[in-house]
Amino acid sequence: MRKTIFFAGLLILLVAVIVLAVPSITVHNPKSGDVYYNGQQILINWSATDVWHFQVWYTTDPTLACSGSSSFLPCPPELNGWFCIVSHPYLPTTFDWTAPDLNSTTVRARVEGHNIFHLTLTNACSGEFSILHNDPPEVVSEPVTDALPKKPYRYDPLTFHL
Repeated sequence: MRKTIFFAGLLILLVAVIVLAVPSITVHNPKSGDVYYNGQQILINWSATDVWHFQVWYTTDPTLACSGSSSFLPCPPELNGWFCIVSHPYLPTTFDWTAPDLNSTTVRARVEGHNIFHLTLTNACSGEFSILHNDPPEVVSEPVTDALPKKPYRYDPLTFHL
């Protein structure tokens, strides 16, 4: 009888911890106002509590809400204006993303937190940052006229010194 009461109490405690746990995610990077270029590595970094695994997305539409939908599958390439960067990384809470071929000043990253059953618990978005075309900068070169110092010289036919 004592074992039954103990295990029932343990089960109630476990359910209470699961139900009362408030999952949260905070996106630390990229930061609002950051500027990146196509092909550049972007470190996406976040912290999370009470989340089992993640999906990481991006959008260029500043009007989209920072929310996702539950999915039992890896994230599709695009869903409602959000594009999948990576599906289901567990730990660590960082991901190196190669910036796609964009030219936008309204890019946002979203980290979606899932539980063990792949249900979405919470979302967090970065502020708006830029991914721009990396057109090569214009190189202006001037002719080098004084590369070597000029020294006065005198021709001496007897010693042939310059």
